[in-house]
Amino acid sequence: MNFIETKILSQNQLIKLKTLWNNEYPEKLYIDEMAHFEEYLKSLTEVEHILVLNSKAIILGWFFTFIRNEETWFGMILNSKVHKKGIGTELLNIAKEKYLQLNGWVIDHDGDKLKSGKMYKSPLHFYLK
Repeated sequence: MNFIETKILSQNQLIKLKTLWNNEYPEKLYIDEMAHFEEYLKSLTEVEHILVLNSKAIILGWFFTFIRNEETWFGMILNSKVHKKGIGTELLNIAKEKYLQLNGWVIDHDGDKLKSGKMYKSPLHFYLK
């Protein structure tokens, strides 16, 4: 896996990240239009991204940090095909080298559905570990 750090995303990367978001987050967080996704990202301050790409340059993960209320927050989305392969841990370790404190939110239950109809699995246990 390749980890690419950037502050600016290409239009193609934005499209792929919106797809990743919609595939991996519960349906209630689905973003229908690209303009809404871009608006969300533009609303964030001091955004930095780490993209996880496989050998074919396909985005399999996205870690991003931003400033909210003078604190560093993060988001992380991994393609479910690469869960339990150490990628999330590696992304957090990269971030912990750079930041003394990170804040995030997590859906703490498994009851939500994905757009695909499958059930969402909360990453809470991963973060607690």
